[in-house]
Amino acid sequence: SNWTSGQFANVSGASNSARLNLYGTTRNDWLISPSIDLGTGSLPYQVEFDIAFTDWINPSASAAGLGPDDKVVLVISTDNGTTWSDTNILMIWDSSNMAPSHTGQFVSFNLTTAGYSGLVRFAFYAESTISNEDNDLFIDNFAVRFVPTCPRPLNFRTTSIYSDSVNLTWDTASSDGPYRLQYGTPGFTLGSGTTIGSLNDSTFINGLTPNTTYEVYLRTICSAGDTSFW
Repeated sequence: SNWTSGQFANVSGASNSARLNLYGTTRNDWLISPSIDLGTGSLPYQVEFDIAFTDWINPSASAAGLGPDDKVVLVISTDNGTTWSDTNILMIWDSSNMAPSHTGQFVSFNLTTAGYSGLVRFAFYAESTISNEDNDLFIDNFAVRFVPTCPRPLNFRTTSIYSDSVNLTWDTASSDGPYRLQYGTPGFTLGSGTTIGSLNDSTFINGLTPNTTYEVYLRTICSAGDTSFW
């Protein structure tokens, strides 16, 4: 397989995500999970991960798009990897739909409502048969977990950046908030940063130090004691 390791979305640092260069005439590569037991189907599970799609070794540029020959799918094997079928494709990215963001995006799929149970395996399958678009694909933070009672906000992003301030926005979760934000210098411990609470779907932070890197985290507050992941 041509799957290897790399820093998510080609950002400099440790090689802690799965990476595949989707290019050429002979790409038909599999990245397969360990066995995962979904039980009887009585408990709600979801599969989730972060995905990014960039121009080849260029983290600042979005991919030109998937070529007409390219596709990436997430597929589930219902017999623990003995067989694989396109009837069990959970998600697909190809030239007919938009490629994932070059900065990365969180994706989830509810397995229980789709009727899956028992011992399963998951696979990311990527294919290219023509040497046209040259892109890098990244998968990180893959997990199967209980469907959260408090869903996280999605597509957390900056809309404008100035010398000492930034505007942030996100797609609201099904709970519709409110949301809480926390920021600090890289590597700060959650709980020790500057917190802004009772947000709706955007916020403006000012008073920042120019030419300084910040990490920003966001979570949904559904009720007392019920919050989403940061």
